Amino acid sequence: MLNDWQLRWVPSSAVLEIEGINAQDANAALAPGEPAQLRVRAPFVPATLLLTIEREGVLAHSVHDITSADTSLPLALQGHYAPNVQIFANFMRPITALKSEATATPGQQQISAQHAIQLRVRPTAYALSVTVKPQREEAHVRERVPVTVSVRTLQGAPAAGARVTLIAVDDALLALRPNATWNLFAAMT
Repeated sequence: MLNDWQLRWVPSSAVLEIEGINAQDANAALAPGEPAQLRVRAPFVPATLLLTIEREGVLAHSVHDITSADTSLPLALQGHYAPNVQIFANFMRPITALKSEATATPGQQQISAQHAIQLRVRPTAYALSVTVKPQREEAHVRERVPVTVSVRTLQGAPAAGARVTLIAVDDALLALRPNATWNLFAAMT
């Protein structure tokens, strides 16, 4: 019977960090396949940790038994995690641990805690090599110039079924003001 203790909400003291990444740096990112370590500082031990990697749904999950307040776990980054994911940690304390501690500190037990961090993943899995070769280097106003466009994966294979949009702009216009709106990938990450 568990009537001799009460549950109460306590702000989480859990901490998640990616080793080697400065959390304050907005441009910090890891590459897919790059070895990464997730440092977990649990708010209580023992604990069961449900670790999920999410973006518009759960991409991966794992369950870990935490027996130390400070633990490092390997983090396998997949190419489809790009451009960013959230890592969620849900800590649960076993009920058996609550029963044994109830006499020592009644009403002070924290049974769960959550913490989340953002992680940017370099989009190397989606990178393409694009080569544009016009027949001539210069063109007059409204003149049509045929171009050859080659789109390949980073491994050199042709990107089958690729859709390409080309925009031709006078260099003088870009000298007046660069057009940052064309960098769509950076805006979406």
